[in-house]
Amino acid sequence: MKKLLILPAVIVILLSACHREEEPKPATGERIFTWSGFTWIVKASENRYIGPGANLFYDSTSNVWLDNDGYLHLKIAYIDGRFTCAEVYTKETVSYGTYVFKLKSRVDQLDKNVVLGLFTWNDSSCYTNTNSEIDIEFAKWGSAANPNALVFSVQPTNGGNYSERTRSFPVKLNQNKSVCSFSWLPGKVNWAAFQGLYDPPPYSDLIAEWAYDTNNVANIPRGGSWCNSMPIKIPDPETNTRIHLNLWLFDTNDNGYGDRPSDGNEAEVIIQEVVYTPSK
Repeated sequence: MKKLLILPAVIVILLSACHREEEPKPATGERIFTWSGFTWIVKASENRYIGPGANLFYDSTSNVWLDNDGYLHLKIAYIDGRFTCAEVYTKETVSYGTYVFKLKSRVDQLDKNVVLGLFTWNDSSCYTNTNSEIDIEFAKWGSAANPNALVFSVQPTNGGNYSERTRSFPVKLNQNKSVCSFSWLPGKVNWAAFQGLYDPPPYSDLIAEWAYDTNNVANIPRGGSWCNSMPIKIPDPETNTRIHLNLWLFDTNDNGYGDRPSDGNEAEVIIQEVVYTPSK
């Protein structure tokens, strides 16, 4: 799940994978809430800096809450002198199907150090199945001049070196409403993003679309790098694959920690709804 304009396109995706080196396990007393047909668990790093980033993830109502309209807010909040990040994931598991994310924010205007991730993930099979990770990300990867702030990826991308497995696109919204989705099948993943929240969205409002098809001769099996995963084409859903949503800070200066927002301000994203339709 970040370039100057003069850099090669492959650099844009160099760090597009949502690497989560440590995934806190659900624990007694965890914060949960119901929304969009799921029970959601709020990630808490217990005052530890963990991936992605690494960052502090808080489960406070300053970081994650539902408003009076029933919309989900994820916020990078400044608490006790530190910027703290937000992540939620479903208690229920998911599989092949269509995933739709309805957004109510200008995600094209996020600070250059802020990343919004919408993805699937399991925390147990990095080596054999790259954590069942299919990604949509909005990020400039530390470069304010980077116009390609929308990223679609099927893991592993090996830090962007497997360029056939990821694409980035320019995105400029004309409103605070957009919808993005992916359809995850055994041999193909299709992504799309549209202006507005129409259902179905008119093709005239298309922002970007892309398909990763294992029948394409370029799409050979690939192994990962950071977890040395076995060669695969498209990850499979597994018994603990879940939907994750996160808002976090990118490590622009490579010091091992997510950097402060470059504008010094908190960051917030509103998600109206998540819709998951399993394959029949």
